Amino acid sequence: GAQGPAGEPPLIAGRVALAEGDAQIWRVEGEGSAGQWDDAVVNDVVSAGTGLYTGGNGRNEVRVGPNAFRLDANSRGGFSQLDYSTASFDLEYGTLAIRLATPEQGETTSVTVAGLRIDLAAPGRYRFDAADRGPVRLSVFEGQATVRSAGRAIGVGAGQAVVVNPGGSGFSYEQPVVTAFDQWALQRDAQVQPARSAT
Repeated sequence: GAQGPAGEPPLIAGRVALAEGDAQIWRVEGEGSAGQWDDAVVNDVVSAGTGLYTGGNGRNEVRVGPNAFRLDANSRGGFSQLDYSTASFDLEYGTLAIRLATPEQGETTSVTVAGLRIDLAAPGRYRFDAADRGPVRLSVFEGQATVRSAGRAIGVGAGQAVVVNPGGSGFSYEQPVVTAFDQWALQRDAQVQPARSAT
């Protein structure tokens, strides 16, 4: 892949692949401007610091290379870091589904939510559900995740879900439940997959 100046990982951008219903993006028009929320449209550039928001009927899909980050309705977040080595998504609240392809050069993906950092193995399929200031549910459909909080790491394997209290103060394992949002994400993956293998 492309390389930036020595020692500096080049910036990489994601793009909005789909925006349904009330799906908004935080736009900063120029240097020094404050920015504002605006309707997200396909091919909008999403980089570190770009806010994403969905209302009651919104869905938003951002693709970073072969990886997909999908927000369901009533969600808000954005990438805190996005370069060729690391993608870190900060989920403020709501529902986030992530589909990771096999990494090409050992790049890593993580999610921060409610004072936790969750490292995600690739390839994999994951869903996060985060209530505002409430517990976080992580469902692992494929792959493996490690939930890190102060002094503790919790492993979550494929076919497991974990509910973690804010800040990591207690957790419990569950069975993952497939939702309509997960089924939609699978359909989206199936639509995208053939186009990618044809290149």
